[in-house]
Amino acid sequence: FEQLLATPLSLAEIMLGKILPYVGVGFIALAMMMTGNYFFYGIAVKGSLMLLLGVALVFILATMAFGIFLSSWAQNVQQAIFLGFFVMFPSVIVTGILVPTDNYPAFVSFLSHCLPARYFAHALRAITLKGAGLAEVSTDLLFLSGFFVISLAAAVRVTKAKLG
Repeated sequence: FEQLLATPLSLAEIMLGKILPYVGVGFIALAMMMTGNYFFYGIAVKGSLMLLLGVALVFILATMAFGIFLSSWAQNVQQAIFLGFFVMFPSVIVTGILVPTDNYPAFVSFLSHCLPARYFAHALRAITLKGAGLAEVSTDLLFLSGFFVISLAAAVRVTKAKLG
């Protein structure tokens, strides 16, 4: 990492460079899931595949940037792993995929509105099952984009403070 800091790249560009390989892995996983949905369950994407890929890209970037923020904020590896699990499991449970968020207590429903997985799940469901367009998922896309920018900026700020 110290060698990367000696390059003319900004800290944000270095962090984006560290994120990009995982974006590729995320798209491979998405392709596998969409293929499985089609062949095993007969679920085809009713909406725009390009819109779905765009929303997925922003979601993957947002979650990766948040992961970099958590890892740069943590004091050691064990703390980073704990923070990752502390955020990951509630994100999966309260997204609204398993149970509609209206059925949750008010605090849990509010918490779900702060997590990017909720917005991705909503957009994924709308595009895949309902054939929704950009207008219908623009709120989800806007939240995910904002979450990405804020997480990346926070990661850069925390890292700069640690570097001195």
